[in-house]
Amino acid sequence: MIPFIFWILTLPFVTFGHIYEGAKIFVFWVGSFLLILYWLIKKRAEFIKVLNKWDVWYWIWILLLVTSSIFGIDPMKSIIGGGYRHQGVIFFIALWLVGKSFHLIGKKSKIIFNNYFIISVILQCLSY
Repeated sequence: MIPFIFWILTLPFVTFGHIYEGAKIFVFWVGSFLLILYWLIKKRAEFIKVLNKWDVWYWIWILLLVTSSIFGIDPMKSIIGGGYRHQGVIFFIALWLVGKSFHLIGKKSKIIFNNYFIISVILQCLSY
């Protein structure tokens, strides 16, 4: 799960020229797609273990978002995301998957994540 940890912790530093949010969202979507493939191919049985009753409520909320997006002014922008933050329905589905992935990483990986998270926060603070 080291690539997963590296991906999450480097997201704040991603830029392409003078493009900031768009670059981060692109890398987030690519990483999310690869994470979906990883869970579908390698860890399908383990992923089912982390599902709980609160996930039902989350997916009901996602269903409501999709429904309101379909009947909204700009369905594609609502589902894919747009504007400055790009937070469409796809973003929230990917965010859920990232959160569930944290439940499945081992204790050693969580320690590594915590250590590098501290370094990442310090570097982010220093870069501004």
